[in-house]
Amino acid sequence: MSNLYSIGSSGLRAAQAQLNASSNNIANVDAPGYSRQNALLSSGFGGGSGVSISGIGRDYSRAIGEQLNAALSRQASLQAQSSSLATLESLYGSGGLDQSLNDFFSASASLADAPSSSSSRQALIGDAEALVSRFNAYASQLDEISTTVDKQLASTQGQIEDGAARLAELNKQIVRVRAQTGSEPNELLDQRDQLVSDLSELAEVRVFEQDGLYNLSLADGTALVLGERTVAVPEDAWQRVQGGTLGGLNEFNQGALAEARSGLDGLMRDFADSVEEAYSAPLFGYQAPQQEGDVGRLTLEVTDADDLITGEGGVLDGSRMRAIADLQDSERFGDQYAAMVSRVGTSAANVEARLSTQQSLTSELSGAMQSISGVDLNEEAVRLAQYQRFYQANAQVIQTATNLLDTILAIR
Repeated sequence: MSNLYSIGSSGLRAAQAQLNASSNNIANVDAPGYSRQNALLSSGFGGGSGVSISGIGRDYSRAIGEQLNAALSRQASLQAQSSSLATLESLYGSGGLDQSLNDFFSASASLADAPSSSSSRQALIGDAEALVSRFNAYASQLDEISTTVDKQLASTQGQIEDGAARLAELNKQIVRVRAQTGSEPNELLDQRDQLVSDLSELAEVRVFEQDGLYNLSLADGTALVLGERTVAVPEDAWQRVQGGTLGGLNEFNQGALAEARSGLDGLMRDFADSVEEAYSAPLFGYQAPQQEGDVGRLTLEVTDADDLITGEGGVLDGSRMRAIADLQDSERFGDQYAAMVSRVGTSAANVEARLSTQQSLTSELSGAMQSISGVDLNEEAVRLAQYQRFYQANAQVIQTATNLLDTILAIR
């Protein structure tokens, strides 16, 4: 009789463990990063010794998790680039610089045709002032975009450092719980894998498991976490980060934005120099930036219409103005600006197309992981009914043992 009691009791404990695991799954259906749990059962040692509970397992695929994290990293990088390029496109989309250039050269041609005209002189000064204002407005807005990106870079870097510190702490907690209980702390493992996933969206990272702990590094091998401690990252390593939000910001900052700033700065400088050569005197001035990589500023050196020199042969000579007007065709400053705008538009379209493709790939991997780790309420309802029958059947075993014992006692 005692053997029946023992077998039935082990079955009750197993059924209860399964019911607890399934109930916990249902309770955590919407918990981020939660992996479905199940009771791990094994046959008792020796025949007729019932069932043993070897632990509570978690359904998680490390291989798919790594693929998903890599996909999330690429997607976040493209999203950061797309958003930043949209800001740059918006700046160029406001228009005005190409029109201001056309207005200035048209005013130069008009003054060349009527060098003694006071109204033509005033019109040239007005268009020159508008052009300077437009150039400098673009320069200021590019500087503002650069400042915003620098802040985003610093913020993202800080988030990665905070995440690395949390990962080291989770490693420490996992070691402690394993030592104290001898079992796997599934909730902490879920938190750790979710944290790695979150960090993957900030930067491309690599995970190396050693003695049950996660060592974390950037894609180039620069260490972030070694076991239970974090590692300080050199500043130049942050600038080399690829993937994730930080990598996307780096690519935009060092690519499209740097090209836009140097392009506008070069256009501004070349314009001032070319006009000065045609005018045979400074008409515009170029102020170099104080810091390397910044955009300079354009100044107007002649602000009084009466001070304009139209040509070499007196008030009726418009040769200098004609030389300036001819720059529109020879130097094609408007075309240079249009090419800058076109490059940004092409880059934005390319990134948007890649982002769309990447989102589809990420969605597929997310679905694959969900099928392994995710909680399906319908499936859990079926399992609950199954485990309930399992529990009832084992209770019946105990009841049968009790009835048999009662029969024996009655015979005595």
